[in-house]
Amino acid sequence: MNWEHVRNVVVTVDPEKYTGKEAWEQVNSHRAIAGLIRNIERGKKVKNEITGKWEVLFEPKKIKTWMWFLEWHENGRPHWHLLIEMEAKGRAGMIGGDRLRHYWHYGTWVHEDYIKSETHWKKLTGYFGNKGYFNPKKGSHKDLKGHQVTLPKWAKDRNTIMRRSGSKVVRKKSKKSNLVKLSEWFEKKGRGELIDKTTGEILREGKPKRERRTYRAILESCGAHTRIKIRSEKSFLDMEIDVPYKAIRGMDGEYKKGLGYCFALSGETLKNWLNKIVKVNFYRGSEAFEEIWNRLDGWEEYRIRQGGFVYLDTYKSKEVINIG
Repeated sequence: MNWEHVRNVVVTVDPEKYTGKEAWEQVNSHRAIAGLIRNIERGKKVKNEITGKWEVLFEPKKIKTWMWFLEWHENGRPHWHLLIEMEAKGRAGMIGGDRLRHYWHYGTWVHEDYIKSETHWKKLTGYFGNKGYFNPKKGSHKDLKGHQVTLPKWAKDRNTIMRRSGSKVVRKKSKKSNLVKLSEWFEKKGRGELIDKTTGEILREGKPKRERRTYRAILESCGAHTRIKIRSEKSFLDMEIDVPYKAIRGMDGEYKKGLGYCFALSGETLKNWLNKIVKVNFYRGSEAFEEIWNRLDGWEEYRIRQGGFVYLDTYKSKEVINIG
């Protein structure tokens, strides 16, 4: 975004009308953020009751692109930050509090501000970036207000997706045939049967849709497994094991930026971990650990016992082995 064209908008919900849960459900189910943007772009005319003529209440505003970010108040109610890049620069691109309050039906308090300088813009985008909105894998919450990025109690027991951010979506015109689209729709949704993309013939029943876990269950399982990368002079193994991350951090080692927690691994510990494998991501070695290679067949058995066990690509020397 060009910071000189950006309007920084905050919208909240009326605590007398909605609980936090009700507010989120209303805004999410009605696609209220996208609706607000469309109304800003559309403008509005009203009929003068005296003259009978139509008069402009709000001029249409041209918007290039936009993003939104969800945060929480301490009482569990949501509020949204919007970064809206207008076509007009500076004051000419101002949306206006009256317009925002008119179109935002969920609360009376809204706030609009502008970006004062490039430094201000970098601080603002850095704020959201540190929370992981732009890149969730790099988010850090240590120095930020915990309640703003922490799910409230009522949200942790939901098994529906609660997005933390979103943006303008430009839909591309599909060149696929209607038959292909229908087949992909069945396959993606796991509904009914899968269809042959050429003939339209029903091939087989689709996969049942997997039930989502609640956020509470997801959060409680965080750190239960650990991803381990083992390197020797001639071998490399990337796997996920059923050992809590806290236990790993209790081992004698040091944290290295960009690598993670690093330590020397004994043969005894390795043998123990091989019995706790949950997923193998990558395996390669010209002279591989014999202990690891002997367990490749055993992992298939373990997958059946555990359920949901996943193999990606497994390698030994230049030979590619597909195991499941």
